[in-house]
Amino acid sequence: MHGGSYFVVQYVLLRPLPKPTGTALCNVKSFWQALGATTLEMPPYIHDRLVAYGSHLPHVTAVSLVRTVLNGKRNQQEYLCASGFRDSTRVASSSDQMWCDILATNNKNVIKAIDDFIRELRRFRTAIAKGDRCAIGRFLNKAKQQRDNWCLLKRKKLYGNLLYSVTTRRPNQKLNTGKNNLLIVLSNSCEPPG
Repeated sequence: MHGGSYFVVQYVLLRPLPKPTGTALCNVKSFWQALGATTLEMPPYIHDRLVAYGSHLPHVTAVSLVRTVLNGKRNQQEYLCASGFRDSTRVASSSDQMWCDILATNNKNVIKAIDDFIRELRRFRTAIAKGDRCAIGRFLNKAKQQRDNWCLLKRKKLYGNLLYSVTTRRPNQKLNTGKNNLLIVLSNSCEPPG
């Protein structure tokens, strides 16, 4: 990893001060941008609301999923948990001390996020309980579109507006490395669909 590559898709949030000095803010922004980070300015209350949904709620759901699935009530359950379970619950292995502090400190925003999640989960449950294939399909399709769009946004941030194509090759087949080819390695978190 070179220089600022760690920060290429990272965001640094800057809290506006009541009387910011233009030079200080400019210097801090320049520092982070030189490392490849995107700087955003927002008040703490907006930051706390947004991270409750995008960071804290996923942690709460991962922890709850582990506690629901691996509660010991179903014999041999752990043998039938596959990669989807592993990937969905990865963050549940984070520091419990750190997350206890985070959740207790941002509790009002986290409760609002949990309530919104429960409301969405109830809507999905209703469609499943009714066996309503159209409603289930709409629910799944909408989520897929939203996630794919989010991943596209993340890839654009990482790679710019590059157009790329995915090609496959057989084992022992040489990779064509002509001047118009570009090898892009995507992270597992947002691979292109298909």
